[in-house]
Amino acid sequence: MPAGTCDPSSRGAPYNVLQLAVGDEGDVFVTIRYGWDNVSTRETGCDGPLVNGTGSGNVWAVSYTNAGQTTYYMNTVGRNGRPRTLTLNPGASGTLTRAQANAAGYMTRADCDNLELIRGAVGEG
Repeated sequence: MPAGTCDPSSRGAPYNVLQLAVGDEGDVFVTIRYGWDNVSTRETGCDGPLVNGTGSGNVWAVSYTNAGQTTYYMNTVGRNGRPRTLTLNPGASGTLTRAQANAAGYMTRADCDNLELIRGAVGEG
């Protein structure tokens, strides 16, 4: 992102992207698409609502893949302090639309602050 802007359209992009990969060879990969709230800056965290892509097979806000042999948990704490957890079973891949992500408590990029992928049981290191 260019310094000082969170607006994806300033880069000719339809949305911003947050990605996280973990595992021995990046076995677990999560992508989150989000827009801009027209207020936040890079310095304040570039917040904005989760957004779906467009086009056939591309209408999702969250995409995940677990190509490994171990269960992982996508874990974060939302803005209201409530924990959010999504189970990523071995061999699983899928997507969540904006509506599905919202129902799970992921509504904005800020809801993905402190996002981490935890291996094994939640709370195990």
